[in-house]
Amino acid sequence: MQVFLDLDFTLLEMNPFTIDPSGMPFPLDMRGELDDTAAFKSGKKWGDLEFPLPFGRTMTSAEEHVHGLDSTTGELTGQALQRFLKASVSYLLKFCLFVLTAYLETQQHAGKHTNISH
Repeated sequence: MQVFLDLDFTLLEMNPFTIDPSGMPFPLDMRGELDDTAAFKSGKKWGDLEFPLPFGRTMTSAEEHVHGLDSTTGELTGQALQRFLKASVSYLLKFCLFVLTAYLETQQHAGKHTNISH
């Protein structure tokens, strides 16, 4: 399990497997899939791996641009994502405050016209 987590696998399959004399599973064939977006933190552990596209698929120019950024600046891209998320949360909070303020003003305005006392 630790290898699965440490190397950022998304899938690790043993099929078929047998049981050795001590009762432990012994894979006859194995395959795994790594999370290619984790290359910035696990790339050195993986060594020189390539992540081919599915058969017949080519990258769009936008995907090629992002792929180039990821392959050279994975940590910076991660930092940029963190900044983006912080900014997004900030904007979301401001938006929620705006909506709440508008709602409360609407309720106050409605109360004045319907003679509802608070």
